[in-house]
Amino acid sequence: MKQQTIGELTILFILLLSSARVFFIRSERKDPLSIAPLAAVVCAALSILAWGVWVQEILILALSIWVFIWNFRALLRLNENLIIDHYSPLFILISSLNCLLLAVAILFVFYFRPVSMNLGKLGVEKQLSRLCGNMADGFMESDDPLEKRTLDFIRYRASADGQATKETILFLPAECATVDLYEPFLAKLARDGYTIYSADFYSSDAMPTDSLAYRRETKRFTFVRERMANSDAYRDWCGEKKEKLFMDMFQCTAGLISTDEKLVIVGDGLPKDLYVSLIWKDERVARCFDIANINDYKTPGWGPVEQTDPLLASTLGFSRDGALYTSNRMASVLEQMIEAGGKREEQ
Repeated sequence: MKQQTIGELTILFILLLSSARVFFIRSERKDPLSIAPLAAVVCAALSILAWGVWVQEILILALSIWVFIWNFRALLRLNENLIIDHYSPLFILISSLNCLLLAVAILFVFYFRPVSMNLGKLGVEKQLSRLCGNMADGFMESDDPLEKRTLDFIRYRASADGQATKETILFLPAECATVDLYEPFLAKLARDGYTIYSADFYSSDAMPTDSLAYRRETKRFTFVRERMANSDAYRDWCGEKKEKLFMDMFQCTAGLISTDEKLVIVGDGLPKDLYVSLIWKDERVARCFDIANINDYKTPGWGPVEQTDPLLASTLGFSRDGALYTSNRMASVLEQMIEAGGKREEQ
């Protein structure tokens, strides 16, 4: 399982252990497990900071706060070093209901867990650099730990004992996804010898009207919510700002890649005019491809969520793909198109 899922399940198990303690009291004693819900609240908040706002994180934070509220008096008794010999009938009833809720939540998180991958076993190296700066002035590394990291610059490539490097791909993820959501697809390309660069942007000058959309913790949640609601604000953004934003994303990301490398641009449902601009105006661009045009790709603009976000896939009407078929098929089709295309043309 992925670290995120392990963290989510750990928090829920801590809460379940704390709630289930009402069934195991045998004698007068202190109640040290009453501190567990407070620890769970802190861990749930840190999980949101680490992984961002999403349904599972919201659910776990809400359950943590709920269980903490009902254990607050027990925490006060522990702080006063008081001994307990029984729990009240109401507390036993609430704890029993909490155990049921937590058991359901554990099943929910486990059922909708992302498909795990071992990049090392695939012979793929992943390098992540978190840079500071903005689109206007560029991005760079900083030794100041307090300076905000506004760009996650990511490279996938075959390990030293892997296949010889083929072409260099610059991948532009859709606004409703992050690079991590495409990892099975990108890892397959890297395993087959391609070098892939991509990036997630969180700088203030990349910010649409809703400022939450470019906070690291809320970016994807905001865009997914607006797209699923088909809001006027989202449609206006797509019509007026999307193309310029992704052109800026290309320029900033390409500026971090060696100028000696020709680039194959790959995107997911990006504006057609963007490809036309890239293919004719930038000599570094060898070819452009849009994976949204691949027939086997069922969730264009969302990422291959059947593997990386089964909950969203279920909402869209698709089941979990534990075999990674979609990502592997998409990568194979893209490789065929790249290898077949010798001209600078839009695909």
